[in-house]
Amino acid sequence: MSLNERYNRNNIFQHVAGHLPKNRRNFTFAVLDNMPLQGTFGKLDARPCEGKVIVVNDDAFIVLSPDKKDIRVVDRRLATCVPEIGDTVRVLPYRRCDFEGFCVSDSKPEICTMDDGSTYTVNRMVLGGNGRDVKLPVPKAECHELKSLIELMETAPLPDGFRMLMHMLVDSKARDFSIVDPKPKDIIKTPPAVLFTVETSKHCGQVRVFYNRGLDSFGIELLQDGLQTYFNDSVFFDELTHRLYELIDDGTWNRIDVEVIAAAKKPRKAKALPLAA
Repeated sequence: MSLNERYNRNNIFQHVAGHLPKNRRNFTFAVLDNMPLQGTFGKLDARPCEGKVIVVNDDAFIVLSPDKKDIRVVDRRLATCVPEIGDTVRVLPYRRCDFEGFCVSDSKPEICTMDDGSTYTVNRMVLGGNGRDVKLPVPKAECHELKSLIELMETAPLPDGFRMLMHMLVDSKARDFSIVDPKPKDIIKTPPAVLFTVETSKHCGQVRVFYNRGLDSFGIELLQDGLQTYFNDSVFFDELTHRLYELIDDGTWNRIDVEVIAAAKKPRKAKALPLAA
């Protein structure tokens, strides 16, 4: 039985009833196990929260907000630390982000320019689905095959069912992006490619994803300190995402950061008095 099945709106009161006002009827509730939260418009990213730990058991701990209107059940297997009852904690669940650090479910400020050169700022938000699209931070490509490769990398879902390939690259601290954008006549001699550097426990170094015109396939090359550690030039389009996932993703994104802000007050010990003479 999953955590969502054990803790739902129908049975959560048996765990928290003694901590809520008797007239409480409305509250927000969520299980934080780094699986997508389902909202009215589709998948949502869980928001950070703060509160007091009121329940700790073998599979979860429950955090109640200071106003007692927000309940969060945290999967203790994913938590970076397990607090004690009475601790005040800050919980930072995983959130899908773009390369600028903005969560794809939240609004993002964008500067727009009018015809007269004046500018204004708007906050853009995409509801449901995968939130805002995350784009590769690379120049506009001219080569048709390179455009197709970039589009595939920007839109491909991951096997975990929550993230896209771009979210994995953000989680892997991908940086130093560049492209190889050849002329059509040079496409075999100089394969179109996207290059970047990642930093995970699986691979810390450069990654080159390229198009192999001879085999009509994609290729992956991993370099560490200038030395080739992996090379495969016959990866088909429906295998590319899964192969990159296996080579790069180390799963550390799936931890829930828990910080103890204030430890629970310990009961005072009674002072022993000397025996009367």
